[in-house]
Amino acid sequence: ADVPCRIGETTFGIILEDTAEAGGFWAMDRLRLAAADVGLPLLHVAVATYPNHGLRGDEILHHAWETLRRAARASDSAGDL
Repeated sequence: ADVPCRIGETTFGIILEDTAEAGGFWAMDRLRLAAADVGLPLLHVAVATYPNHGLRGDEILHHAWETLRRAARASDSAGDL
């Protein structure tokens, strides 16, 4: 019952029903490998889960966006080194 969805012009999410946080990281790693195999590097990824990061969908999505922003800032800072 996994559901991919577009949430921005260049941003998408995948709802992994009944998947714990560790499973989200596993799926993220598989997605990175699949993208690399076809020459499409993933720049920033985030994992947000119920109930760890919120009890409502908007709370979970907010956490995911904040995590993506931190990842973008971290990679921008790393590029300056």
